[in-house]
Amino acid sequence: MWKLVVVILFIIVSGCGSGNPESATRNSVESSTQAPQLSTLEPTSTTSAQDTKANAQQSKDFLYENKKLGFSLSFPTSWQGKYLIEDSAYGIVISFKANAEQTGYLRGIRIVSKDTWNTYKEAGFFRFLGERNGYVYIENSSLGAPFDSKGDKKNFDAWTKMQEQMADVLKTFQMLPEYEEGIFNKMRTMNLTIDRFKERGYKVEEKQIFARKFEDIGELTVTPVTKLGNNKDFPLSLILTGGKKDIVLTPNRKDGHAMFSSFEAISFKDIDDYSLKSGYTDIIVIANFITGGGQDGAKPFSDVFIFKNDTWGNFIEDTILENRIMGSSTSRTLTVKQVLDLAKPFDMKNFVGNFTKISSNEYDKSQINIESISDGKIKFAVDAFHVNGRAKGAETGNVNVGNIEEIATLDGYIATYKADDFDFELTFEFFGNDTFEVTAKGRSAFGANVSANGVYKRDL
Repeated sequence: MWKLVVVILFIIVSGCGSGNPESATRNSVESSTQAPQLSTLEPTSTTSAQDTKANAQQSKDFLYENKKLGFSLSFPTSWQGKYLIEDSAYGIVISFKANAEQTGYLRGIRIVSKDTWNTYKEAGFFRFLGERNGYVYIENSSLGAPFDSKGDKKNFDAWTKMQEQMADVLKTFQMLPEYEEGIFNKMRTMNLTIDRFKERGYKVEEKQIFARKFEDIGELTVTPVTKLGNNKDFPLSLILTGGKKDIVLTPNRKDGHAMFSSFEAISFKDIDDYSLKSGYTDIIVIANFITGGGQDGAKPFSDVFIFKNDTWGNFIEDTILENRIMGSSTSRTLTVKQVLDLAKPFDMKNFVGNFTKISSNEYDKSQINIESISDGKIKFAVDAFHVNGRAKGAETGNVNVGNIEEIATLDGYIATYKADDFDFELTFEFFGNDTFEVTAKGRSAFGANVSANGVYKRDL
Protein backbone atom coordinates (compact mmCIF):
# COMPACT_ATOMS: atom_id res chain seq x y z
CA MET A 1 0.00 0.00 0.00
CA TRP A 2 2.76 2.53 0.90
CA LYS A 3 4.62 1.64 -2.28
CA LEU A 4 1.48 2.48 -4.28
CA VAL A 5 1.15 5.91 -2.56
CA VAL A 6 4.80 6.73 -3.25
CA VAL A 7 4.40 5.87 -6.93
CA ILE A 8 1.27 8.08 -7.23
CA LEU A 9 3.03 11.02 -5.54
CA PHE A 10 6.02 10.61 -7.86
CA ILE A 11 3.73 10.77 -10.92
CA ILE A 12 1.98 13.89 -9.58
CA VAL A 13 5.28 15.68 -8.88
CA SER A 14 6.64 14.75 -12.32
CA GLY A 15 3.50 16.07 -14.01
CA CYS A 16 3.75 19.44 -12.22
CA GLY A 17 7.38 19.86 -13.33
CA SER A 18 6.40 19.78 -17.03
CA GLY A 19 4.40 22.95 -16.61
CA ASN A 20 7.31 25.05 -15.32
CA PRO A 21 6.91 28.42 -17.13
CA GLU A 22 10.57 29.26 -16.60
CA SER A 23 11.75 26.35 -18.70
CA ALA A 24 9.01 26.91 -21.26
CA THR A 25 9.34 30.61 -21.88
CA ARG A 26 13.00 31.56 -21.24
CA ASN A 27 15.74 30.77 -23.71
CA SER A 28 19.20 32.09 -22.85
CA VAL A 29 21.49 32.53 -25.86
CA GLU A 30 25.16 33.42 -25.79
CA SER A 31 25.94 35.21 -29.06
CA SER A 32 29.46 35.25 -30.42
CA THR A 33 30.97 38.47 -31.71
CA GLN A 34 34.21 36.90 -32.90
CA ALA A 35 32.80 36.06 -36.33
CA PRO A 36 29.38 36.70 -37.88
CA GLN A 37 27.00 33.87 -37.10
CA LEU A 38 23.33 33.42 -37.82
CA SER A 39 21.01 32.26 -35.06
CA THR A 40 17.32 31.54 -35.46
CA LEU A 41 15.75 32.14 -32.07
CA GLU A 42 12.50 30.21 -31.84
CA PRO A 43 10.98 29.91 -28.36
CA THR A 44 9.00 26.86 -27.41
CA SER A 45 5.68 26.95 -25.58
CA THR A 46 4.38 24.10 -23.44
CA THR A 47 2.22 26.19 -21.11
CA SER A 48 -0.80 24.17 -20.04
CA ALA A 49 -4.36 25.44 -19.61
CA GLN A 50 -3.94 25.14 -15.84
CA ASP A 51 -1.15 27.77 -15.63
CA THR A 52 -1.90 30.88 -13.67
CA LYS A 53 -2.77 34.20 -15.31
CA ALA A 54 0.66 35.57 -14.42
CA ASN A 55 2.41 32.66 -16.10
CA ALA A 56 0.23 33.10 -19.20
CA GLN A 57 1.33 36.75 -19.41
CA GLN A 58 4.97 35.77 -19.03
CA SER A 59 4.72 33.29 -21.91
CA LYS A 60 4.00 36.17 -24.29
CA ASP A 61 7.65 37.23 -24.13
CA PHE A 62 10.81 35.36 -24.95
CA LEU A 63 13.98 36.49 -23.16
CA TYR A 64 17.14 36.81 -25.23
CA GLU A 65 20.35 37.15 -23.21
CA ASN A 66 23.71 38.07 -24.74
CA LYS A 67 26.29 37.28 -22.07
CA LYS A 68 29.22 38.35 -24.22
CA LEU A 69 27.99 41.90 -24.72
CA GLY A 70 26.07 41.98 -21.44
CA PHE A 71 22.45 42.83 -22.26
CA SER A 72 19.04 41.25 -22.70
CA LEU A 73 15.88 41.84 -24.75
CA SER A 74 12.39 40.33 -24.69
CA PHE A 75 10.69 39.32 -27.94
CA PRO A 76 7.00 38.46 -28.43
CA THR A 77 6.31 34.77 -28.95
CA SER A 78 4.27 35.81 -32.00
CA TRP A 79 7.67 36.35 -33.66
CA GLN A 80 8.46 32.65 -33.43
CA GLY A 81 10.24 31.52 -36.61
CA LYS A 82 9.99 35.01 -38.12
CA TYR A 83 13.23 36.68 -37.07
CA LEU A 84 17.00 36.26 -37.00
CA ILE A 85 19.70 37.68 -34.75
CA GLU A 86 23.02 38.09 -36.52
CA ASP A 87 26.25 38.87 -34.66
CA SER A 88 28.47 41.64 -36.00
CA ALA A 89 31.83 42.99 -34.90
CA TYR A 90 30.11 45.81 -33.02
CA GLY A 91 26.95 44.17 -31.69
CA ILE A 92 23.91 42.44 -33.18
CA VAL A 93 21.53 42.89 -36.10
CA ILE A 94 17.85 41.91 -35.78
CA SER A 95 16.10 40.99 -39.03
CA PHE A 96 12.70 39.78 -40.21
CA LYS A 97 12.99 36.32 -41.76
CA ALA A 98 10.80 36.13 -44.85
CA ASN A 99 12.18 32.74 -45.88
CA ALA A 100 15.40 30.73 -45.73
CA GLU A 101 17.19 33.13 -48.09
CA GLN A 102 15.40 36.49 -47.76
CA THR A 103 15.59 38.78 -44.71
CA GLY A 104 14.67 42.38 -43.93
CA TYR A 105 16.62 44.58 -41.52
CA LEU A 106 14.68 45.67 -38.42
CA ARG A 107 17.18 47.13 -35.93
CA GLY A 108 20.77 46.94 -34.86
CA ILE A 109 22.34 47.26 -31.41
CA ARG A 110 25.92 48.47 -31.34
CA ILE A 111 28.57 49.39 -28.80
CA VAL A 112 30.58 52.56 -29.48
CA SER A 113 32.90 54.83 -27.53
CA LYS A 114 31.53 57.94 -25.84
CA ASP A 115 33.31 60.14 -28.37
CA THR A 116 31.74 58.21 -31.25
CA TRP A 117 28.34 58.41 -29.58
CA ASN A 118 28.69 62.18 -29.22
CA THR A 119 29.29 62.29 -32.97
CA TYR A 120 26.50 59.88 -33.89
CA LYS A 121 23.77 61.41 -31.73
CA GLU A 122 23.96 64.64 -33.71
CA ALA A 123 22.95 62.65 -36.79
CA GLY A 124 19.65 61.72 -35.14
CA PHE A 125 19.94 58.21 -36.55
CA PHE A 126 20.79 56.46 -33.30
CA ARG A 127 19.27 56.16 -29.82
CA PHE A 128 20.94 55.68 -26.44
CA LEU A 129 20.19 52.35 -24.71
CA GLY A 130 22.78 51.97 -21.95
CA GLU A 131 26.36 52.61 -20.88
CA ARG A 132 29.23 50.55 -19.44
CA ASN A 133 33.01 50.97 -19.05
CA GLY A 134 33.04 54.21 -21.03
CA TYR A 135 31.16 52.65 -23.93
CA VAL A 136 27.59 53.30 -25.04
CA TYR A 137 25.01 50.79 -26.25
CA ILE A 138 23.03 52.39 -29.09
CA GLU A 139 20.14 51.48 -31.36
CA ASN A 140 20.45 51.80 -35.14
CA SER A 141 17.07 52.85 -36.48
CA SER A 142 15.28 51.37 -39.47
CA LEU A 143 16.95 51.50 -42.87
CA GLY A 144 13.73 51.69 -44.91
CA ALA A 145 11.41 49.00 -46.22
CA PRO A 146 13.34 46.12 -47.86
CA PHE A 147 10.20 44.77 -49.54
CA ASP A 148 8.04 46.30 -52.24
CA SER A 149 4.64 47.36 -50.86
CA LYS A 150 2.88 46.20 -54.04
CA GLY A 151 5.02 43.49 -55.56
CA ASP A 152 5.70 41.72 -52.24
CA LYS A 153 2.81 42.91 -50.08
CA LYS A 154 2.76 39.85 -47.79
CA ASN A 155 6.36 40.29 -46.64
CA PHE A 156 6.03 44.07 -46.65
CA ASP A 157 3.03 43.91 -44.26
CA ALA A 158 4.73 41.36 -41.99
CA TRP A 159 7.95 43.39 -41.86
CA THR A 160 6.02 46.62 -41.19
CA LYS A 161 4.16 45.07 -38.27
CA MET A 162 7.37 43.77 -36.69
CA GLN A 163 9.04 47.11 -37.32
CA GLU A 164 6.31 48.81 -35.31
CA GLN A 165 6.69 46.24 -32.52
CA MET A 166 10.45 46.82 -32.33
CA ALA A 167 9.85 49.97 -30.28
CA ASP A 168 8.31 47.84 -27.51
CA VAL A 169 11.07 45.24 -27.82
CA LEU A 170 13.75 47.88 -27.29
CA LYS A 171 11.97 49.16 -24.20
CA THR A 172 12.84 45.81 -22.60
CA PHE A 173 16.60 46.42 -23.03
CA GLN A 174 18.40 45.57 -19.78
CA MET A 175 22.07 45.55 -18.84
CA LEU A 176 23.26 42.18 -17.54
CA PRO A 177 25.87 41.83 -14.78
CA GLU A 178 27.62 39.22 -16.94
CA TYR A 179 29.74 40.31 -19.90
CA GLU A 180 33.15 39.63 -21.44
CA GLU A 181 35.67 42.31 -20.54
CA GLY A 182 37.73 41.53 -23.64
CA ILE A 183 34.94 42.69 -25.92
CA PHE A 184 35.56 46.29 -24.90
CA ASN A 185 39.24 46.02 -25.78
CA LYS A 186 38.11 45.00 -29.25
CA MET A 187 35.74 47.98 -29.44
CA ARG A 188 38.53 50.28 -28.30
CA THR A 189 40.70 49.23 -31.24
CA MET A 190 37.89 49.62 -33.76
CA ASN A 191 36.89 53.11 -32.63
CA LEU A 192 40.42 54.36 -33.27
CA THR A 193 39.82 54.77 -37.02
CA ILE A 194 37.58 57.83 -36.71
CA ASP A 195 39.79 59.24 -33.94
CA ARG A 196 42.88 59.03 -36.17
CA PHE A 197 41.16 61.11 -38.86
CA LYS A 198 40.13 63.69 -36.26
CA GLU A 199 43.72 63.97 -35.09
CA ARG A 200 44.75 64.82 -38.67
CA GLY A 201 42.29 67.72 -38.78
CA TYR A 202 39.36 65.98 -40.48
CA LYS A 203 35.81 66.88 -39.54
CA VAL A 204 33.00 64.34 -39.24
CA GLU A 205 30.05 65.24 -41.49
CA GLU A 206 27.52 64.55 -38.72
CA LYS A 207 24.39 65.14 -40.81
CA GLN A 208 25.58 62.65 -43.43
CA ILE A 209 26.10 59.60 -41.17
CA PHE A 210 23.89 56.69 -42.16
CA ALA A 211 23.56 52.99 -41.39
CA ARG A 212 22.80 50.59 -44.22
CA LYS A 213 22.70 46.86 -44.74
CA PHE A 214 24.86 45.84 -47.70
CA GLU A 215 24.37 42.54 -49.48
CA ASP A 216 26.99 39.90 -48.54
CA ILE A 217 28.62 42.36 -46.12
CA GLY A 218 26.03 43.17 -43.46
CA GLU A 219 25.03 46.30 -41.62
CA LEU A 220 27.57 49.11 -41.83
CA THR A 221 27.59 52.67 -40.51
CA VAL A 222 28.96 55.07 -43.12
CA THR A 223 30.72 58.11 -41.63
CA PRO A 224 32.07 60.76 -44.03
CA VAL A 225 35.07 62.83 -42.91
CA THR A 226 36.29 65.95 -44.72
CA LYS A 227 39.03 68.53 -44.43
CA LEU A 228 39.09 72.13 -45.61
CA GLY A 229 42.14 73.88 -46.98
CA ASN A 230 44.93 72.95 -49.36
CA ASN A 231 45.82 69.39 -48.37
CA LYS A 232 48.36 66.88 -49.59
CA ASP A 233 45.99 64.03 -48.79
CA PHE A 234 42.62 63.89 -50.51
CA PRO A 235 40.20 65.90 -48.30
CA LEU A 236 37.35 63.36 -48.24
CA SER A 237 37.04 59.76 -47.01
CA LEU A 238 34.26 57.40 -45.96
CA ILE A 239 34.72 55.28 -42.83
CA LEU A 240 32.61 52.12 -42.83
CA THR A 241 32.25 50.47 -39.44
CA GLY A 242 30.29 47.51 -38.20
CA GLY A 243 31.68 44.67 -40.28
CA LYS A 244 34.54 42.29 -39.58
CA LYS A 245 36.92 45.24 -39.92
CA ASP A 246 36.77 48.98 -40.50
CA ILE A 247 36.80 49.97 -44.18
CA VAL A 248 38.17 53.34 -45.30
CA LEU A 249 37.20 54.52 -48.80
CA THR A 250 39.24 57.42 -50.19
CA PRO A 251 38.67 58.58 -53.79
CA ASN A 252 41.49 57.92 -56.23
CA ARG A 253 42.45 61.34 -57.54
CA LYS A 254 45.65 62.79 -58.96
CA ASP A 255 47.91 65.09 -56.96
CA GLY A 256 47.05 68.76 -57.18
CA HIS A 257 43.33 68.20 -56.65
CA ALA A 258 41.03 71.13 -55.95
CA MET A 259 40.18 72.28 -52.43
CA PHE A 260 37.18 70.78 -50.64
CA SER A 261 34.22 73.15 -50.30
CA SER A 262 31.17 71.19 -49.09
CA PHE A 263 29.76 67.67 -48.73
CA GLU A 264 26.57 67.72 -50.79
CA ALA A 265 24.99 64.26 -50.74
CA ILE A 266 25.41 60.56 -50.11
CA SER A 267 23.12 57.92 -51.59
CA PHE A 268 22.88 54.15 -51.42
CA LYS A 269 21.64 52.79 -54.75
CA ASP A 270 22.39 50.02 -57.19
CA ILE A 271 23.83 52.40 -59.76
CA ASP A 272 24.38 49.70 -62.39
CA ASP A 273 21.22 47.64 -61.99
CA TYR A 274 21.52 46.76 -65.67
CA SER A 275 24.82 44.89 -65.20
CA LEU A 276 25.68 41.32 -64.23
CA LYS A 277 26.25 42.52 -60.65
CA SER A 278 22.81 44.04 -60.25
CA GLY A 279 21.04 43.74 -56.91
CA TYR A 280 23.96 45.03 -54.84
CA THR A 281 23.83 48.40 -53.08
CA ASP A 282 26.55 50.87 -54.08
CA ILE A 283 27.66 54.13 -52.45
CA ILE A 284 27.34 57.41 -54.36
CA VAL A 285 28.89 60.62 -52.98
CA ILE A 286 28.68 64.16 -54.33
CA ALA A 287 30.98 66.87 -53.00
CA ASN A 288 31.77 70.40 -54.13
CA PHE A 289 35.26 71.78 -54.65
CA ILE A 290 36.90 75.09 -55.56
CA THR A 291 40.16 75.86 -57.35
CA GLY A 292 40.88 79.01 -55.34
CA GLY A 293 42.37 80.79 -58.33
CA GLY A 294 41.20 82.68 -61.41
CA GLN A 295 37.90 84.35 -62.17
CA ASP A 296 35.82 81.38 -60.99
CA GLY A 297 38.21 80.28 -58.26
CA ALA A 298 35.62 80.64 -55.51
CA LYS A 299 32.78 79.17 -57.53
CA PRO A 300 32.01 75.56 -56.44
CA PHE A 301 31.87 72.65 -58.87
CA SER A 302 30.77 69.09 -58.17
CA ASP A 303 32.71 65.87 -58.29
CA VAL A 304 31.11 62.44 -57.95
CA PHE A 305 32.56 59.36 -56.27
CA ILE A 306 31.10 55.89 -56.82
CA PHE A 307 32.08 52.90 -54.72
CA LYS A 308 30.59 49.66 -55.98
CA ASN A 309 29.80 46.64 -53.84
CA ASP A 310 32.02 44.05 -55.55
CA THR A 311 29.87 41.15 -54.19
CA TRP A 312 32.91 39.80 -52.32
CA GLY A 313 32.63 41.95 -49.20
CA ASN A 314 34.52 45.00 -50.47
CA PHE A 315 33.88 48.28 -52.28
CA ILE A 316 35.73 49.25 -55.46
CA GLU A 317 35.78 52.78 -56.86
CA ASP A 318 34.51 52.91 -60.45
CA THR A 319 36.61 55.75 -61.87
CA ILE A 320 35.53 54.95 -65.44
CA LEU A 321 31.87 55.50 -64.58
CA GLU A 322 32.79 58.61 -62.59
CA ASN A 323 34.57 60.06 -65.62
CA ARG A 324 31.65 59.21 -67.89
CA ILE A 325 29.20 60.97 -65.56
CA MET A 326 31.37 64.04 -65.19
CA GLY A 327 32.06 64.16 -68.93
CA SER A 328 28.37 63.83 -69.75
CA SER A 329 27.25 66.56 -67.36
CA THR A 330 26.41 70.02 -68.65
CA SER A 331 25.94 71.44 -65.13
CA ARG A 332 28.64 72.86 -62.89
CA THR A 333 27.06 71.20 -59.85
CA LEU A 334 25.25 67.87 -59.63
CA THR A 335 22.36 66.23 -57.77
CA VAL A 336 21.88 62.52 -57.04
CA LYS A 337 19.10 62.34 -59.63
CA GLN A 338 21.37 63.82 -62.28
CA VAL A 339 24.11 61.35 -61.40
CA LEU A 340 21.74 58.38 -61.67
CA ASP A 341 20.41 59.63 -65.02
CA LEU A 342 23.92 60.17 -66.39
CA ALA A 343 24.96 56.69 -65.26
CA LYS A 344 22.33 54.99 -67.40
CA PRO A 345 23.60 53.04 -70.42
CA PHE A 346 23.34 54.49 -73.92
CA ASP A 347 23.54 53.08 -77.43
CA MET A 348 27.03 53.49 -78.89
CA LYS A 349 25.66 53.27 -82.44
CA ASN A 350 24.30 56.80 -81.98
CA PHE A 351 27.86 58.12 -82.10
CA VAL A 352 28.17 57.68 -85.87
CA GLY A 353 28.77 61.14 -87.37
CA ASN A 354 31.09 64.16 -87.39
CA PHE A 355 32.59 65.65 -84.21
CA THR A 356 34.79 68.68 -83.55
CA LYS A 357 37.14 69.30 -80.63
CA ILE A 358 35.50 71.85 -78.32
CA SER A 359 38.68 73.96 -77.99
CA SER A 360 39.14 74.24 -81.76
CA ASN A 361 39.72 77.62 -83.39
CA GLU A 362 40.87 78.96 -86.76
CA TYR A 363 44.53 78.24 -85.94
CA ASP A 364 44.22 74.91 -84.14
CA LYS A 365 41.49 72.47 -85.03
CA SER A 366 40.73 68.76 -84.88
CA GLN A 367 37.77 66.92 -86.32
CA ILE A 368 36.88 63.24 -86.09
CA ASN A 369 34.48 61.38 -88.32
CA ILE A 370 33.09 58.13 -86.90
CA GLU A 371 32.03 56.21 -89.96
CA SER A 372 30.66 53.05 -88.38
CA ILE A 373 30.32 51.15 -85.08
CA SER A 374 29.67 47.41 -85.22
CA ASP A 375 30.94 44.12 -83.82
CA GLY A 376 33.06 45.87 -81.19
CA LYS A 377 34.90 47.97 -83.81
CA ILE A 378 34.86 51.69 -84.55
CA LYS A 379 35.95 52.95 -87.96
CA PHE A 380 37.16 56.54 -87.59
CA ALA A 381 39.14 59.27 -89.32
CA VAL A 382 41.05 62.18 -87.73
CA ASP A 383 41.62 65.42 -89.63
CA ALA A 384 43.61 68.00 -87.65
CA PHE A 385 45.87 71.01 -88.27
CA HIS A 386 47.90 73.61 -86.40
CA VAL A 387 48.93 77.03 -87.78
CA ASN A 388 52.39 78.02 -86.56
CA GLY A 389 52.59 81.72 -85.78
CA ARG A 390 48.81 82.08 -85.90
CA ALA A 391 47.78 84.96 -88.23
CA LYS A 392 51.22 85.40 -89.71
CA GLY A 393 51.58 81.67 -90.23
CA ALA A 394 48.21 81.57 -91.97
CA GLU A 395 49.42 84.21 -94.41
CA THR A 396 52.62 82.31 -95.19
CA GLY A 397 51.05 78.87 -95.17
CA ASN A 398 53.05 77.65 -92.19
CA VAL A 399 50.59 74.88 -91.33
CA ASN A 400 51.16 71.38 -89.96
CA VAL A 401 48.54 68.71 -90.47
CA GLY A 402 47.65 65.29 -89.10
CA ASN A 403 45.44 62.63 -90.66
CA ILE A 404 44.59 59.12 -89.54
CA GLU A 405 42.00 56.68 -90.83
CA GLU A 406 41.91 53.51 -88.75
CA ILE A 407 39.81 51.06 -86.71
CA ALA A 408 39.63 51.11 -82.89
CA THR A 409 38.56 48.26 -80.63
CA LEU A 410 35.54 49.02 -78.44
CA ASP A 411 35.22 47.79 -74.84
CA GLY A 412 32.12 49.13 -73.12
CA TYR A 413 32.30 52.89 -73.58
CA ILE A 414 36.05 53.03 -74.25
CA ALA A 415 37.69 52.43 -77.63
CA THR A 416 41.43 52.01 -78.25
CA TYR A 417 43.56 52.22 -81.39
CA LYS A 418 47.20 51.06 -81.32
CA ALA A 419 49.55 51.56 -84.25
CA ASP A 420 51.20 48.39 -85.51
CA ASP A 421 54.54 49.82 -86.61
CA PHE A 422 55.36 52.42 -83.92
CA ASP A 423 54.53 53.48 -80.37
CA PHE A 424 51.29 55.40 -80.77
CA GLU A 425 47.90 54.93 -79.12
CA LEU A 426 44.56 56.77 -79.22
CA THR A 427 41.89 56.22 -76.55
CA PHE A 428 38.27 57.30 -77.00
CA GLU A 429 36.15 57.62 -73.86
CA PHE A 430 32.47 58.11 -74.74
CA PHE A 431 30.04 60.09 -72.62
CA GLY A 432 26.26 60.22 -72.68
CA ASN A 433 25.54 63.55 -74.37
CA ASP A 434 27.06 63.20 -77.84
CA THR A 435 30.53 63.92 -76.52
CA PHE A 436 33.71 61.90 -76.11
CA GLU A 437 37.27 62.54 -75.02
CA VAL A 438 40.39 61.54 -76.94
CA THR A 439 43.77 60.92 -75.34
CA ALA A 440 46.93 60.24 -77.35
CA LYS A 441 49.98 58.41 -75.99
CA GLY A 442 53.41 57.65 -77.39
CA ARG A 443 55.18 59.18 -80.38
CA SER A 444 52.89 61.54 -82.25
CA ALA A 445 51.43 60.37 -85.55
CA PHE A 446 50.74 63.98 -86.58
CA GLY A 447 52.76 67.01 -87.59
CA ALA A 448 54.50 69.26 -85.04
CA ASN A 449 52.12 70.85 -82.53
CA VAL A 450 49.16 68.98 -84.02
CA SER A 451 47.12 67.20 -81.35
CA ALA A 452 43.92 65.19 -81.27
CA ASN A 453 43.74 65.38 -77.47
CA GLY A 454 40.57 66.93 -76.09
CA VAL A 455 36.80 66.68 -75.74
CA TYR A 456 34.73 66.40 -78.92
CA LYS A 457 31.13 67.34 -79.49
CA ARG A 458 28.85 66.41 -82.38
CA ASP A 459 28.63 68.94 -85.19
CA LEU A 460 25.22 70.55 -85.51
